[in-house]
Amino acid sequence: MAATALAERIFDSSDSEAFFSLLVSDFSGKDFTLDDLKSHEGIQEFVATSVKTLKPAAKKTSTKKLAKKPLSKDSVERALESPDENRCQARVWAKGFGGQCSKSFVDGGCFCKTHQADVDENGSWWLCKVTEPRPENPVLPTHPDRVHKWRITEDGSEIPKEKKVSVKKEQKEKKASVKKEQKEKKASVKELREKCAELGLDVKGKKAELIERIEAFEANPLDGWAAAGQPEEEKTPDETTEEPVVEDGAGVGLLEKDENEYESVSEDMDEITFEGVIYHMDKEKKVFDQYSNEMIGNWDVDSEEIEFLSEEYGEKHEEYKEDL
Repeated sequence: MAATALAERIFDSSDSEAFFSLLVSDFSGKDFTLDDLKSHEGIQEFVATSVKTLKPAAKKTSTKKLAKKPLSKDSVERALESPDENRCQARVWAKGFGGQCSKSFVDGGCFCKTHQADVDENGSWWLCKVTEPRPENPVLPTHPDRVHKWRITEDGSEIPKEKKVSVKKEQKEKKASVKKEQKEKKASVKELREKCAELGLDVKGKKAELIERIEAFEANPLDGWAAAGQPEEEKTPDETTEEPVVEDGAGVGLLEKDENEYESVSEDMDEITFEGVIYHMDKEKKVFDQYSNEMIGNWDVDSEEIEFLSEEYGEKHEEYKEDL
């Protein structure tokens, strides 16, 4: 690299000429080494005051908003694929994307065993066949008060979500009450029996009976005692009765054989776990709540997920996850 170009790269253009003048005046016609240059006070002072200081470029602050999470490519493709005449002709909900059922149809029909059973029970399939126009705002026969909203149009475009109306105070209190009730129902049989003992109620029976007994008492203590078969005049809210405790387990009451926290799974049901939450599933892949035994959706074999029948069941699932 030429000396002039090197100097201009190191110093400002106004200082490079002065630097060369200093070199010529002190070293012209003389033999000198690098050490001579380093020890020369004039050069060192010049370098110290004239070297360019390179400032790092300031980082640009991005003003762009975070990109919205794109729709699932697989879900959209499944919804837009052409109907396959060799598969069940039922349209599935698939979290609001839609699409064709992946199962084979039963001989002599156009639906699989699961969808044919629903057609036989309700007279038709609530989402129609994939060869028929898609129903707008479909409603489940078992939940006529809840309208379902599709996530995409029939050509695959995203449908913006409607803004939810702010929840009123009464609705919040109701939700809190439901959560409290669910937590109470999750109490073990032992805890429920202890609660009955504190209230002076009969501690015998299954979990559902204990819960019903406690709820009846809390609604009306006098009726609660009457339901437990105990004379009204012999009990007051402050009196409790504890049954004798026998170390060998031969007594009654709290030392009876403890039961499972919830009813045992029927022989026709399988126990499945989805995102840490336990559910029951029958042979037709219908999924039921382990506490209320209410059908909440269908098991999607392909995606290994629950297709909830409504947003309400999906929200309830999230609440179960929070309690884990």
